[in-house]
Amino acid sequence: MKKKIWDLYAPVYEKAMRMDYKYYKFMYDRIPTKIRDKEVLEIVQII
Repeated sequence: MKKKIWDLYAPVYEKAMRMDYKYYKFMYDRIPTKIRDKEVLEIVQII
């Protein structure tokens, strides 16, 4: 199966997210219980 760009970038992204884990945890802990434990699409705008 041919790899897509996101497959190649995933290990870099995962490492970056691990480094920022405490910040993501801080934000996640504040997400209303209504959406807790659901999948969320992260959208980043690059200008």
